Amino acid sequence: MIHILLSIIVLQMNTGDIKSKTGQVPSVKISGYTHFIYTYHTADSIIDNFNITHARVKFYGNLSRRLFFRLEPNLLTGKIRYAYFDMSLFPFTSLRVGQFKVPFGAEYQPYPVKNLTPTLSKATQLFTQEVVTGDKGLELHGKFPHLKYALALMEADPTIESKAIGGMISIFPVKKLLELGGAYYSGEYSQEVKFMSGFVKIDLGVAGLRAEFIKGNMEDIDKMGYYLTLYAPICSQKLQGSKITPVIKYGYADPNTEIDGDASKEIHAGLLLKFHKHLRVFSFYEIYQEETIDVNNNRFIIDFNFSFQ
Repeated sequence: MIHILLSIIVLQMNTGDIKSKTGQVPSVKISGYTHFIYTYHTADSIIDNFNITHARVKFYGNLSRRLFFRLEPNLLTGKIRYAYFDMSLFPFTSLRVGQFKVPFGAEYQPYPVKNLTPTLSKATQLFTQEVVTGDKGLELHGKFPHLKYALALMEADPTIESKAIGGMISIFPVKKLLELGGAYYSGEYSQEVKFMSGFVKIDLGVAGLRAEFIKGNMEDIDKMGYYLTLYAPICSQKLQGSKITPVIKYGYADPNTEIDGDASKEIHAGLLLKFHKHLRVFSFYEIYQEETIDVNNNRFIIDFNFSFQ
């Protein structure tokens, strides 16, 4: 298999125009980002803290007209987060080979670069806490005028012969206004894991909505959750090109639908301030409510998201 993939890469590099999509000689570009967060907990028993949750550098570019690469190490762990080649096979189909983000979760896909809130919903975390979210494998993906898709075969647990499959598909009945989609994941770890989701995105320009329903199963345990996010970007010449986006997100998650009292609700409310393309600041208050336990997990978060490219 490895020899076949290497042969495909060599063939792509030697086929057609060697110029990149930008029209330049093949070259390497560099970008990166980091999240520096201060968390204030309203409960006296929890210590307030500073934390760096992400620190990554991305090397990427076109080796030829049909071959793109990405290498992204995680500077916090010293490990590679993403490393893959994208090979253009047909006008609407590319083959991704390497280690990449699992194609599942409408909220998880843009995180942590283009997210609307500093923290993922507990519904999304039902998935991200159970699977390898940056996995090795093969992925076919592409985009048509009113549809985009991704279908992947992934390693999951390397000690088990069975592989994982996952995929997302979404349609755009009205471009830039409405997106409807769904996703599916099935993998074998110490136990079989299955997840599915459906999502909708509406962008009216002056306001927008994002919502997703996620359902999962691990052996005899059923999980379920959903979230709803509303936002309204505000742009003004008085802000000198800056953008302020009020955001509110409501979420619900039940890690075991057969057991009463273990579900939780959450509300994230705050502002996303984009000063320029290199700096975004989140200022949010997060409220968490357990179904039967009276625990104060509420917190105030300031997240400085620095990036360069």
